[in-house]
Amino acid sequence: MNDFKDIHEVEEAIKRAYMEKDYYNSWRFNYHFNPPFGLINDPNGLSYYNGYYHIFFQWYPYGCEHGLKHWGLIKTKDFINYTMPELVLVPQDWYDKNGCYSGSGIVHGNLLNIFYTGNVKVEDNRLSYQCLATMDKQGNFKKTWSSDPNYSRWIYFPF
Repeated sequence: MNDFKDIHEVEEAIKRAYMEKDYYNSWRFNYHFNPPFGLINDPNGLSYYNGYYHIFFQWYPYGCEHGLKHWGLIKTKDFINYTMPELVLVPQDWYDKNGCYSGSGIVHGNLLNIFYTGNVKVEDNRLSYQCLATMDKQGNFKKTWSSDPNYSRWIYFPF
């Protein structure tokens, strides 16, 4: 298990891993994404936005076992070359504090909208919240939950 203390340490470790020459060796897959460390799980929110295919996935970056689900993101234009993975959804708010679970993505207006399930454990009970993260063209994310008044404008998409 990695001994990361916070998300910034994970992000720095991702950058270091991609700079190491051993990361790009003849035994590593070239046409299939795999993270530099941690356990990845379900792909989620597959979308085409801002000139790239966005592939979101559940990621536990702290070790190779199931744990607190984060969401990672890689982008590609050709499904051969991928961007360095980023942590984009981190379970740190009250409505997703025990994990960011499965979801979908849809482009509406100038935003990529990611709907996901926030997991909260309270004693012996598990509560789920429908959550929304919006990504703008600069790659900035903003999270909200289903009881937030700003969330209700996304319930119906008039196409």
